[in-house]
Amino acid sequence: MGADPIENVVMMEDHDGAYYAWKQAELKDRIAVHIDAHIDFGWIPERDPEALLNLGTLRELENQSSTDSLWNFTGRPTDKLVDLGNYLNPALREGILRSVYWVAPDRFFATRERQAQLEAMLHEMRKANPRALQQIAWSNGVLQAELYGKPLTICPLANIPRFQEDVLLDIDTDFLIINSISPAYPYPDHPNPTPWTWPDELVERLRERGLRSDFVTIAYSVEGGYTPLDYKYLADDLASLLRDPDLPAAQLWLMSLKRDAACAHDTGKFAEAREAYERTLALDPDDASVHYRLAQLAYEQGHVDEARRYYEQTVTLDPTYRTEYNNVGPVYLSLGQFTQSAAEYRKIIALDPQHASAHRGLGDLSVQQGRWDEALAHYRRASELRPGDGLAHLGQGRVHAQVRNWASAETELKQAVRSKECEGAAQYWLGYVYAKQRRWDDALASYKAARRCRFRTRGLYLALGNLYLRKKNMYQAARHYGKAARLLAAAVRHRVRRLPESVRRMLMTIRCGDATR
Repeated sequence: MGADPIENVVMMEDHDGAYYAWKQAELKDRIAVHIDAHIDFGWIPERDPEALLNLGTLRELENQSSTDSLWNFTGRPTDKLVDLGNYLNPALREGILRSVYWVAPDRFFATRERQAQLEAMLHEMRKANPRALQQIAWSNGVLQAELYGKPLTICPLANIPRFQEDVLLDIDTDFLIINSISPAYPYPDHPNPTPWTWPDELVERLRERGLRSDFVTIAYSVEGGYTPLDYKYLADDLASLLRDPDLPAAQLWLMSLKRDAACAHDTGKFAEAREAYERTLALDPDDASVHYRLAQLAYEQGHVDEARRYYEQTVTLDPTYRTEYNNVGPVYLSLGQFTQSAAEYRKIIALDPQHASAHRGLGDLSVQQGRWDEALAHYRRASELRPGDGLAHLGQGRVHAQVRNWASAETELKQAVRSKECEGAAQYWLGYVYAKQRRWDDALASYKAARRCRFRTRGLYLALGNLYLRKKNMYQAARHYGKAARLLAAAVRHRVRRLPESVRRMLMTIRCGDATR
């Protein structure tokens, strides 16, 4: 690694593309070194609901149905449920992989508290499928477990062993950006990060470990907000370094210039950043990533017309930069920082007035603030720009439901359910609209449809419990109320784990009854 060229370097946007690349290459019985800031071995719902028909007692039914997450109510075959968050599981089960080393960012292991967060994530996963995930324990600074009976090791890069064979190297670009499990997880630690490590540094560390690979997969992971679009190009730089360790000096110089420019930009040294970007463009005028960064820089300096010109050049060179993830409005929104979120969305609209998702983002923001008329106006504008946008129809349906405009809500939500992107949420809100109109059977059917779409929230289970209680089906009512309670307890535990250690110790003391006033 970093010394010899690697011919097989496969690039993809969504990380589950690695699984399909391995299958196409007919790889078997391999070790995977998975370099990523996220867990990618989530469970695939594969239990057949028809098995419930063969149970003999209510107790058996209750025991079997207590965990909804693994029942496949979608009607789709399980091989169609593979996604970027679970693709390592089928790779293990099908024999493509015999073991996985998940190399997480260094700071995941920096303190005992962060190590405890990692272990807690595994134990939380284990509750849904205890037979598949076993033997969770720390050993010599690494977290080990068995996943489907095969070794799973979670460790920092410094702790991977020296393998005596070629491994499958599987890299997510967000590894270079995210360096802790933060409140914004799975997003970057803050909306404008500078990489904590760079492609050349990663390759050098892999070389130092003596790692050998004959097949590399690299995911951009921009869609979803994991890798900031500013740093999408790092995946391409990484691929270049692996394919040709003896890159021409001019190309290495370009990488160095872009790094200097990005560091200056991220620390507010705008003049220095602009000079480095312009020197880069002089050497490579068709680098879309530099045009994009110059658009950001010009906007931050108040030069909107110049920013728009750079942005238009960016999307002409590379249309993928016109993604809804070309701003960090959703990250600010998830953190409750509404002013910053609005500024991000309005920046994109200034650069690209036809950007439908930015208008939808402003609609989401207005909903959070209870400004229904503004939200409706933004959602309608998004629908005009992109008529098939299911999320814009969902937004309009939710707003109409909030102001008790039931007919319009139903119309919009019925359009939203046609979109796979939001079918489950749209069915849930349809159930809510029907329930408010006392259309109990329609409400129950929609809530069940939401559950089949894997939309599992506390609100859904409470709503189902209420409907079953109304129908005097006490067993089903109690069952769904119990699920709502378990989700609430899990949410509380999740929030408590994020509290400082001193606060958690105080809460434990209070719980044990030993606290003084």
